[in-house]
Amino acid sequence: MKATQAPKRRFNLLLRMFLALTLCLSACDSTLAKTDAIAVTDNYFAAVRYGAPDKALKLYAPSFFEDKSKRRWLQELKTVKQKLGKFQFNQLTDWRVEEREYRGQPGLYVILSYQVEYQRESAEETIALFKAEDADRYRIVDHNIHSPSLS
Repeated sequence: MKATQAPKRRFNLLLRMFLALTLCLSACDSTLAKTDAIAVTDNYFAAVRYGAPDKALKLYAPSFFEDKSKRRWLQELKTVKQKLGKFQFNQLTDWRVEEREYRGQPGLYVILSYQVEYQRESAEETIALFKAEDADRYRIVDHNIHSPSLS
């Protein structure tokens, strides 16, 4: 009886080790995706901080501008500064990473939520970024800014 249980135990041990390794690699991928996406949003917030929202436009995917023009989005960013005041700081409040398709391309989709403090009022900003499997960097594909003064 012991002779037949030993291979079964080894198999179970190997299976558990494989599952643990898979979870670890998945978590590592998520952490790296989060880090890479935050680097893009850091560049966005730096552009806003230094009064150069036009430079931030380079961080957006072309698909972002399919339903609104670059000029219109730039005007919206200027309106945020006008109504809320100068950018002070931001703090990441939530994040998630999903493996999924975006516009027919497989890749990683990262959603970052921030509490952003401006001179006169705060805002909640949610920025979604996507990196296709064959791409070298994340691009902003969705960006929502919520504040009572912007309603």
